[in-house]
Amino acid sequence: QSVSRNRLSSPLSDKPGINNIDSISNYSSQISSQAGPSYHKPLAKYEERFIIECKTSADILSAINKYHDKKLTLLLVSHSYQFDDPLSINSNLTITSNTQSPIQLLFFTNTAPHFLLVKAGSSLTFKNIYLNLEQIKSKSFITTDTSENPNHSSIVLSNCQVEKVNISFFNAALSSVCDSIIVQNCRFLEGNGTVFNLQEEIDNKGYYNVEKFSITNCTFNNRQGALVSLLRSGKDESTLGPRFLFANNQIKNCTSDNTPLLSLR
Repeated sequence: QSVSRNRLSSPLSDKPGINNIDSISNYSSQISSQAGPSYHKPLAKYEERFIIECKTSADILSAINKYHDKKLTLLLVSHSYQFDDPLSINSNLTITSNTQSPIQLLFFTNTAPHFLLVKAGSSLTFKNIYLNLEQIKSKSFITTDTSENPNHSSIVLSNCQVEKVNISFFNAALSSVCDSIIVQNCRFLEGNGTVFNLQEEIDNKGYYNVEKFSITNCTFNNRQGALVSLLRSGKDESTLGPRFLFANNQIKNCTSDNTPLLSLR
């Protein structure tokens, strides 16, 4: 005890802990400014979301480019938008509309692998929108990052109606991963092709493209082709996904010649 009372030329208590209120206050005031890595800054409690009304496809392109690193909502107010090149999403993007009639998207490049590319680390939400995709001629409407970037993305569709999709509505690219794909209260009407295609991981390594995938309270009507095709190949027991939920949905007049409507392997 005599050593502990006068160690390092400074008197210290022989009791555990700090019992000097002034010392506690001094330490507390220095923790936020002098402790931890100097490059760390606390995250902002609120990040502003920018809402942009889009009358033309040029408005959409301009907003995506300008706010590429921000939370962005595109409010579509016209009945038709035509594009010459695929769109790349590199942010937190929501696409919505207040119109009750279908909005037609036009993209005539049938050699393009996709129309919308969701970059790794980004999110895409369609909310309260009615889309006619008959004139989308690419191989898929939405695809995830094709660069094999390991960062996770996310996809949400809520209260949407999608009609006349004659391609794969969603395609998961090889080695891409979504934290979640959430589809709720949506209607997929008419058309052909696989609606949700997650079949690229064929290397038998136990990889898969989504952790949580749920389709709830949706309607599939008058479609030709699989509704969901989900593959997890291999026998890697170190991973537990994907978690898939298909509940409270209606399937009417849907057929698939070569595969089941729901293919889970």
